[in-house]
Amino acid sequence: SEVKMLTERLRSSILSALSHDLRTPLTAMVGLADSLFLVKPALPPTALETAQALHEQAERLAGLVGNLLDMARLNAGDVTLRREWQPLEEVVGASIKLLGNALAQHPVKVTLDKALPLLEFDAVLLERVLCNLLENAAKYAPAHTVIELKAQQLGSVVEVEVLDRGPGFPEHRREELFNMFVRGQSASDKPGSGLGLAICKAIVEAHGGRIGADNRPEGGAQVRFTLP
Repeated sequence: SEVKMLTERLRSSILSALSHDLRTPLTAMVGLADSLFLVKPALPPTALETAQALHEQAERLAGLVGNLLDMARLNAGDVTLRREWQPLEEVVGASIKLLGNALAQHPVKVTLDKALPLLEFDAVLLERVLCNLLENAAKYAPAHTVIELKAQQLGSVVEVEVLDRGPGFPEHRREELFNMFVRGQSASDKPGSGLGLAICKAIVEAHGGRIGADNRPEGGAQVRFTLP
């Protein structure tokens, strides 16, 4: 067991070193791409377009690296939950605000039960869950269709649902979607790593909840999770 403990510790330290080492050049790349917009005299339009593309790809890569590291930490059990008793609506509002542009094409309809109790959760991690689910919905649903976010109390848990009007999940692979690097069939032309749902699952389960995916009878996807 001592060997196992040492292996875990080694893995964790390699991961944190890697995370630091990867994040530094990525941050630098985003900054360098930005600085190209400030060059005087201004660069020709085609060069500025290239700089914009560089900026976007570097940010995307930074996001993927962040997701990978979160997943590795969650898997290694390195994440300490900073739980506090708080209302769900604040973290819902914060997540929608945080996504900003990603939701530009989709109105979000929020329906929270009037008498929702306070819940004990880590706000930063729960924000990640909601952001991942809303961003997924926005990525796959046709433009200008409504994304719904609902929450209600069911016995000793609160159930949160995110519903969209997209193509839904492949029927025979619904449970697999929460595994690492698994993506739906319609995902091939969308950017992403297949880590979003796996991260949601790890965070929800760390809180003692459960998560599952379904297709709506009227078309579209439905992801629901519970929090004690």
